[in-house]
Amino acid sequence: RLVALCKELNYPEDFADALGERMLGLHPTNIYFGGNQRKKITPNDVLEFVVDAFLLHTARYDFVLLALDDVQWMDSLSWKVVQRLVDRGKGLMILCLCRPFAMEDASIDPGFLRQIQEEKAENGKKNPDLSVIELQPFTESD
Repeated sequence: RLVALCKELNYPEDFADALGERMLGLHPTNIYFGGNQRKKITPNDVLEFVVDAFLLHTARYDFVLLALDDVQWMDSLSWKVVQRLVDRGKGLMILCLCRPFAMEDASIDPGFLRQIQEEKAENGKKNPDLSVIELQPFTESD
């Protein structure tokens, strides 16, 4: 299936093998693709492939909800996937759920965080594409 997906996305035929080795951690120094123009697979290559695959398989829907839980534990590469999806997705709502935490301590890219905050504060209006809802813990009476 991965080979067929690579073909559908116009990735080189050997990208599937390189991706599989990269994701499984096999032979990390020999992960190349691209036929005659050998290229070592990078985390950015994997990121772009994941985004391309997600967008390809959700393109036929008018609306897609992607729910991500415990985002306080996400690493910077995962946040880059979210950022690419925000930039490229159409009809896509991303719901991020997390425990309270300080954004400056998160692994989110500061530029992406600024972009979200600036869009929210632009012209003194809330960004219709961004909502922050802070929930408090239940009390005994709840």
